[in-house]
Amino acid sequence: PSQAERPRAFGVSHSTVKPLGLMRWLITLLTPPGGTVLEPFAGSGTTIEAAVSAGFRVVAVEKDPAYLPLIQSRLGR
Repeated sequence: PSQAERPRAFGVSHSTVKPLGLMRWLITLLTPPGGTVLEPFAGSGTTIEAAVSAGFRVVAVEKDPAYLPLIQSRLGR
């Protein structure tokens, strides 16, 4: 994505942001109703946002604490 498509928070952006609509579609395709999404590489938080907006629970892991403000910003926290 271009720089304009990458969410930023506190000067942090992520280089591999996925389209939100695509991630939501994949999650609803592969996750059973009431299921939980495991996101082992949270990055910018796109998958987390997509899963939450589709009504799923999420367990997410990100080893780089620099991305936490970006994830929190995407989730409105």
